[in-house]
Amino acid sequence: MRQLPERPGLLPEQQEQAAQWGHSTFGQSAALAARAGAHRLWLTHYSPMITDPEADLPQAQSIFPAAVCGADGIQITLQYEEA
Repeated sequence: MRQLPERPGLLPEQQEQAAQWGHSTFGQSAALAARAGAHRLWLTHYSPMITDPEADLPQAQSIFPAAVCGADGIQITLQYEEA
């Protein structure tokens, strides 16, 4: 996966740490959702270094507007399209 630009407050060592653990950044996840043609993206399983996920959400939404931060108790009913 190509390196995507990150929000200004994300330090290079934080990007490297995410890559070291095989994790994606919010921006990388949003780019993947856009390429996959997803309808919605829920950002979950945050790194411990992300203390305020809502602060990072605009980065993802600038790439994939339907991105939201998942939270305890949030629910959705999925409806599948017939093939």
